[in-house]
Amino acid sequence: MFGWRTGRTYVRRYSRSSNSEEKNKVLEYILFFIFIVVFYFWASNEHYEREMRFAFDEVKEEVVHSNGNHVNYYNEGKLVYFTTNEVIPSDVLIDQDFQLISPPNALKMKRVEEYCQWIEIQEHHTREDNQGNKVEYVTYHYTKEWVSSPIISVFYDQAFAHNNPQRQPFPSKYWQTETAQAGAYTLTSPIISSLKSFHTYELSPNELAPYMSSLAYTLEKFNYIGGGYFYSAYEERGTLLFARLFGQFIEGSLLDYQLVDLFPQCTAGDVRVHFEVATPNYISVVGKQVDEKGTIGLWRTSRDFELGYIHDGIFSVEEIFEKELSDHHWLVVIFRVVISLLIHFCACLYFDTSLFDSLLFAFSLSFISLFFALTFLILYPFSILSGIALVCGAAGIAFSFPSFHDDRKNN
Repeated sequence: MFGWRTGRTYVRRYSRSSNSEEKNKVLEYILFFIFIVVFYFWASNEHYEREMRFAFDEVKEEVVHSNGNHVNYYNEGKLVYFTTNEVIPSDVLIDQDFQLISPPNALKMKRVEEYCQWIEIQEHHTREDNQGNKVEYVTYHYTKEWVSSPIISVFYDQAFAHNNPQRQPFPSKYWQTETAQAGAYTLTSPIISSLKSFHTYELSPNELAPYMSSLAYTLEKFNYIGGGYFYSAYEERGTLLFARLFGQFIEGSLLDYQLVDLFPQCTAGDVRVHFEVATPNYISVVGKQVDEKGTIGLWRTSRDFELGYIHDGIFSVEEIFEKELSDHHWLVVIFRVVISLLIHFCACLYFDTSLFDSLLFAFSLSFISLFFALTFLILYPFSILSGIALVCGAAGIAFSFPSFHDDRKNN
């Protein structure tokens, strides 16, 4: 994150008879829709974690420990575990745009492109004047950050002073070898896909030699700046420069210079690229031995859950399973936190009416959470639990609509 620039401040006054309640209702519906979407993904991930635990409990006693340097044809069709330090990919991974070749033992490679962009942040302060009217102060701040995708800035308050060029010369990309030899075994693509250990690929002068004739260097002027990073500076010329300056004159920001502008920072529109590779020296594998030749694929459990993993380093079967559960559990925790924040924020919308309404709205959203959770986690869709979930979900949806509270108040 770079320094902050402060934009304009607006003062908005709302009388007690204004339509602020109607605006809150619109925001309420929007938050309700966001809540439903977030809950869908949360329930899906909760369900996936639950199925993963069932799968690991089912197979942990069935895993056959094998020698990575020797294939036992008696293990055909069984779930096997082995370790090896001999990993040879079947393909050489090449980025044609940068003329970059992966290391010899790379199973995966990805190009990560980042963009220097302006980000607009609104700061809100609210108070009441002597007449009891609500006065809102809105101040706009701007900062530059490296982000994974360009940000549309046309709707910014000072869009010309903080313009984000939509420049994507070489978007992020991913490569993976089709198969790989792991000791005496052959790893298939689904198994290789489970490998998660990447590190930044720092290139030597010899590895950079082909890059000098690449499209990235000749067309987009990417330069290698060290640490694995290529950098392309944005050049604004001609009509685009004139249009931006004219726009700044119209919006009153042409002579708006601030202290942060004196410090070196990237220019909006600059692009940097680095490469990440997966080059394990020693691997631990759990997967199904598909044939007597030692081809390793995915294992399907009795509940149709597919598993098969490769980890960088020496790990036991139990450690591999625990690590997979731990990695996924963090995603579940993030969704739980987001849902809690949404419930709290939705409840706060009702503080302008009464505490009872705010609590009622929060509890109604909790009913909806129960509905989605039970719908996704239940094993038998026609059991009595699914009926209870449906009733709770319907009640939650009914209580969530502002019209319900308005009717209750009128009565």
